[in-house]
Formats: sequence, structure tokens, C-alpha cells
Amino acid sequence: MKRLFLACVLLAAVALPARGAAPSEAPPRSIEEFREQVGAVLKSAPGAPSAGLVLIENGDVVFQGGVGVADHATARLAGEQTHYRIGSISKMFVAMAVMQQVERGKLSLDASVAELAPELPLENKWAAQDPVRVVHLLEHTAGFDDMHYRNWLTPSDRPLAEVVRDLDAELVARWRPGQWHAYSNPGYAAAAYLVEKSSGMRFEDYVDRELLGPIGMHETFWTREPAGSSLAAGIEKNGQPAPWHQLKLSAAGALISTPRDMAKLAAFLVSRGETAPGVLSEASLTRMERAETTASARAGLTFSYGLGNYTRQVNNLAFHGHDGSLPGYLSTVLYSQETKIAFAVMVATSDYDVFAKVRKLAANYLLRNSETPKEGAFDGEAVVDSANNGYYYPANPQNSLWGGLARTMNGARLTAEGDRYRFAPPITPFAAIDYFPMPGEQLRDPGKSMATGVFFNDAEGRRAFTDIDAVYVRGSWWSVALPQYGVVAAVLLMISTLLFALAWAPRLMFGGLRVATHVSTRAWPLLATLVFIAACATATQLRLTDMLGPNVKTVLFSALGWLFGLLALIGVIQSLRTFRAQRQKIIAVHSLAASLAALCLAAWLWSIGLLGVQLWAW
Repeated sequence: MKRLFLACVLLAAVALPARGAAPSEAPPRSIEEFREQVGAVLKSAPGAPSAGLVLIENGDVVFQGGVGVADHATARLAGEQTHYRIGSISKMFVAMAVMQQVERGKLSLDASVAELAPELPLENKWAAQDPVRVVHLLEHTAGFDDMHYRNWLTPSDRPLAEVVRDLDAELVARWRPGQWHAYSNPGYAAAAYLVEKSSGMRFEDYVDRELLGPIGMHETFWTREPAGSSLAAGIEKNGQPAPWHQLKLSAAGALISTPRDMAKLAAFLVSRGETAPGVLSEASLTRMERAETTASARAGLTFSYGLGNYTRQVNNLAFHGHDGSLPGYLSTVLYSQETKIAFAVMVATSDYDVFAKVRKLAANYLLRNSETPKEGAFDGEAVVDSANNGYYYPANPQNSLWGGLARTMNGARLTAEGDRYRFAPPITPFAAIDYFPMPGEQLRDPGKSMATGVFFNDAEGRRAFTDIDAVYVRGSWWSVALPQYGVVAAVLLMISTLLFALAWAPRLMFGGLRVATHVSTRAWPLLATLVFIAACATATQLRLTDMLGPNVKTVLFSALGWLFGLLALIGVIQSLRTFRAQRQKIIAVHSLAASLAALCLAAWLWSIGLLGVQLWAW
């Protein structure tokens, strides 16, 4: 979502040269060396966060513990019983709870959600032929929005039956269920509610009794109070303490755990349930690892999100698991059946670069003696196909609020060139992404060995392809490139008012420009441009936590949007009124063109729901 939000800034920004990648370090060869390298990463990060870590080799735990200072206020060091928020790793327990109910005959993955729980505020115009099924909730293929900002937080704990009734705006199928993936926390809240209803137990109590207890995760909690002083202090990316927020959809991301407990979860997953017999069958755990309901899965792509469990390439090997992200905390649990290794990483920071470095150190240590596939190892004799050429646009935004912006600005042209496909934005062709062909119309990212995407025809017969979870549908130059050129042309025309101001502003200051109509004709588009730039600057300062309520930043962003539209409209009216009176026609034409550009840009932002948007109310 952050990338979509920052796209509005790109409308008025120039590209910056990318920094070269840091040279790679040798993988750690011992546990002590691993801990030292992790410690060095943490100490160099803003706020010097701590990390909770688990390493499993051949099914055995070889390390579980902490590195760094868990709480700088008390100088408390991180250890195996230090608690971290694990965020969306909680979704694995939602999926496991559903699969338990399936095994017990109380739920079915193919059951219609509307029939199981008619009280849920579902909206699906394809319900007659394609109802939202339980499996769609778990594979994020119902077409639901992710949670709106107003539903992120809650001041107090509320029954899940009440919470799901607040999700009427999110539980709307935006496309035919079972077509595309779009990550949706509300879908998991609905799935948790089905477990509550089928089991007759509060969802959190069900997970505690039927999953956490039998697996042996006795230090994993839904709230912070049981963790007490053992909780690691979360740190923002800038090094400041992260605020604690109580999640409204707690089932989808509220769990707090320790390295000791995460070792038990990782061991349970990599053993396919052998460490806790009777919790889930191997068949159910295996089913969780694959997707079946997306168009890309039906086309043969195995790199996908299953039931609360996704596939990730780690050093070109297939790993399964889940990530978690909350303000001040990042986490992952990953395991590989092929190598019988698993690891968990929990860092008390929002700095993704720090998290990624620690995760890579864990993977490199566990794979230090393994031979991993080289890039392109499974490409075979696959070649590019020019029949796939064309202009494509993103079709499955995670949030509908940002969907219009993504639809316009994230489209690109795909062309078969030599041994690869190039996916180049029309306005910045130098920023092209390369894909390499694989058998079965699949494709992969550079540096990878396994497929990360696949070409297919969607339900409407349109050519499309996936890049991991993103879906791109083929359009045309008119529908993909032209809108981008239009937006960029409008922004450039507006920015040109700044250059013109360098010529007429000194004259105004020193008395050389005295006719009021001449001044206002120039001033209105300039003011609109300055307000637009201010709005973009405000956008760059907005964090997710800022969007969750009214504050100076969000109110200012909303007000600047409406002011931009108003100034653009006034500029057009003034330019038309004074057009014939202007002695210098180039000034009249430029002022009118710049004002029209601003008005068109404002109209486009209004049409996609972003002009003056009240983020806290969405």
C-alpha cells in the first residue's frame, strides 16, 4: 500500500539514481558467528532493536533465543522467552483452526459462506454462479478489500460477532470469487467467525485449547498483559519507540510469541504435524501449502498463497510459511520440506531492511552446506512468445482506495526481447522489469530458479499474467499508456508555472506588472501547483499509523486536495474571462493550459476517490 501511496508523489518528482548493492558477505559458519553478525546488523540500525530467532536443522532445534537489547530503558537483553508481536503469522492459526473443523466434519472448504453465516454483511453480484466459499477466505481470493483504515484499531476488546458486522464495506466481492488473489484481513476475520460459529467457542479460546496448547506454545498470547515485562520494545524505522495499537481484527494479527514457542511452531510445520500428533493431519498441512482457486493456480503456478501459508524462494529453494508486520515489529516463520530446515525471525523494528538482513543471515547459515539451484536451472528450452506482447494494467489492488491510482500509473508495456520479456512503464522505459520464460507459459524473476508468474486467459478471455500476487490484464495503448502520458503532461504544464513565475514575479515585486487581471491570471495556476506540491509533500510524511485517525497530517492532506481543486477551477474561470484582454497571447494560452491541466488532474483524482479524501474515515 505504501508503494501505491507514494505513486502520487511520482507525479511531480524526478527519478533518483539507485545506489549500488552492498557487497555480499560470507555466510556464518557457526551459531556464534551467526549471532555476532545479527548483533552487528541490529546495533547499526536506528534504535538498536532486538531480535528473537529460531534455527532448525534436520527437524532439530539448534538455536532458539534472542540477540540485542529488548528494552533499552531497563537494559533487558533479548532471550528465548522474550515476547514479540508476530502479526499476520496469526493467520496460520485461523487456517489451521478451519482445517481442524473440516477434519471434524463441521466445515467444508467448498461451503458457501453466505449459507454458513447469512448474518455476515457479504455482497457478491456473482453469488448465483460463484458464491464466496470458505476456501476463498483463506486463499484471499474472495475479491474483498483489505481492511479500511477506520477498522484497523479498537479502543476495547469486542466480540468477533460484532466486529465482523462492521466490515460491510470490505466484504464486497470486487471481481468473481476464485479469480484473483488480493490480501484481505477482513476475509480472515470472517473465517475466524465461522470457526466460532461451528465450534461454539470464542475463537481465541478455541485456538488456545485446540492449537497453541497441543503444539506446546504456552507462552503465546492474544494480548500484551500476559507477556508483561518480557515484551520487546518495538521501534519505528526512525529509531523512535513504536506506539502500541490494539487491533480490531485480532484474529488476523494479534498474537504475541517468543522464540521458544516459535521453535515449536516451526518444528510442527516442518515435520508436517509429527511433533504434535492429532492436531492436524499431514494431508491438511500439505493442502495449506498450495493455492487452488486462482486463475494462476489453475494455470499451474505453484508459487502462491495457500491456506494461511505462502511459498517463497529462499536461495532458490521453495520455503513455506508466513510473515507478520505491525508498527515496531516484523516477523517470519519459514520451513523447507526438501531440506528439513526451518527458521523464525522476529525483530522489534519497522525497518524492513534490518529484518531482511537478519532473515538472510538465518537462511544462509542453515543452507551453508547445501547445494542450491542456480538461476534459470529449470528454464529448459522455453522461449519468449511475442503473442504475449501488449500493454498491461494491474487488476487486483489490495485496497480499492488506491486501485484507481495503481490502475493508471502502474501499467506497463510487455515486449518479448531476445531471451526475456521486458515490462516497461511508458513514461519511464528505463525502469523496465525483466522476466524470463519457463515451460508451461510460466515466467520467473531475475536471479530466481522457480517460476514467479504465469500467462493465462482470464474469465473474460483477456490475456493476463501474474507476478507473484499481482495480476496484470492486457489492455491497449489507449487504456494504459495514454492516461499516464496525460497525467504526466498535466503535471509538467503545472510545474511550468513555476518557471514562468521566475520571469513575472520580479516584475511584480518591482512594479513592472501592475494590471490586476494580468497578475491573477498568472497567479491562480501557480497557486494550484504550489498546493499540489504541498499535498504530495504531505503524502510522503504519512505513515500507516497516521492514516488511522484524524490528525494534523491527514486533515491537512484532505484540505489541500479540496483547495487544489478549487484553485484549479478558479484558474480556468479567470483565464477564460481575461483571455482576450491579455496583450501577450502566449501568457494567456499558457495560463489557460496550466489551469485546465490542474482542473483535469483534480477531476481525475476526484474520479478515483483521492481528491480531498478523509483517510481516517475510509
